Amino acid sequence: MLNRFGPIALVLDPDPGRGIPEPRAVRVDLSKGACRGAVTLVDGAVDGTPTVIGGPPATWRRVLAGELDPLFALVGGKLQLRAGSLAALMPHARGAKELVASARQVPTHFPDGWEEP
Repeated sequence: MLNRFGPIALVLDPDPGRGIPEPRAVRVDLSKGACRGAVTLVDGAVDGTPTVIGGPPATWRRVLAGELDPLFALVGGKLQLRAGSLAALMPHARGAKELVASARQVPTHFPDGWEEP
C-alpha cells in the first residue's frame, strides 16, 4: 500500500524572454496514490510546502511532452529539488510518472521558443 506523501509544489521559474515575468507554481496534495487537490500559488509562493521542485520553462515543457522523465530531470540537475528529500521522493517514482501522464492529457500549447537553447 502506498503511504501518504503530502503536498508538493511544482514551480515554473521566471523567464521574461518567454513571457513569464514571475514564478508560477501549483501545489498538489498527494495521498495513497490519489491527488486530493491542487491549487495555484499566488506569485509562486511555496512557503510551508514540504517538497518543492522547480525549473525553467523549457525543462517543464520537455517533461510534459514526455521527452524527459521527471526523476531523471531531478537527478540530472535539469529540475531542482528546492525543499524536501530526494530519498523521500524515490519510492514515489511510479506515481510521479502517472501524474505527468495525467498532465499530458490536458490540451496544452507551448509558445514558440520554449525549447531548450
